[in-house]
Amino acid sequence: MNIHSVYLQYSSKVTNETYRNFISSLQKEGVEVYALDGAPDWGITDHESKEQFLKWFHNYQADAPLHEQFKGMHLDIEPYLLENWETNQEEIIFQFQTLLLQLKDFAENRNTSLGVDIPFWFDEVPFDNKYGQGYLSQWLIQNTDETTIMAYRNFAEGNNGIIDISTQEVDWAEQENKKITIAVETEKTPEEHVSFHNENKHTLVSEIKLVQDHYKGRIAGIAIHSFESMKKRSQ
Repeated sequence: MNIHSVYLQYSSKVTNETYRNFISSLQKEGVEVYALDGAPDWGITDHESKEQFLKWFHNYQADAPLHEQFKGMHLDIEPYLLENWETNQEEIIFQFQTLLLQLKDFAENRNTSLGVDIPFWFDEVPFDNKYGQGYLSQWLIQNTDETTIMAYRNFAEGNNGIIDISTQEVDWAEQENKKITIAVETEKTPEEHVSFHNENKHTLVSEIKLVQDHYKGRIAGIAIHSFESMKKRSQ
């Protein structure tokens, strides 16, 4: 597989020197590295870890030479994992949107890109507040530089397959002239149809090719979660 981007999880335990060496070595191979972080309660109850990440990202980018800098930020927030998502969805969505706009300003002020993970079913989640009205996926596509659809299925074609559950988001991204990536899962999950964990390398590669061929020229690529589990499928 031809890897052109890596979403690298931020950790305060990793030294900046390690990050710089890692990014520099990948850039020489034509691979861009994005700083990955996020949590369901960012912007709601957990402000400390968010601020810690943003402060670190700002300082790191300011100190590192261009060939050792991150290409941008990539956020995996997933507010729907909060316990009160079902009972307080409107307020959580509003707080999530408020947070994203703050992060958008943060990224723009530092001349860097902002990407975000979205579940495929956000295209059925409505909102109606001071930020307008519509569906959450479309709003997120409009207000970020790049989105990654967590289209977690282990088959490409047919009803409820990767292609089927990604179509609306790909259409919206095309309308907005925004980059969009389709992500698949290779980690073990409770529901087998969600992940390629129990599939062999040939199945993973062939199903991904079906998605790539279907959306040829319309998507930025295929993201695979995660690198460790992907390596096992490649053996």
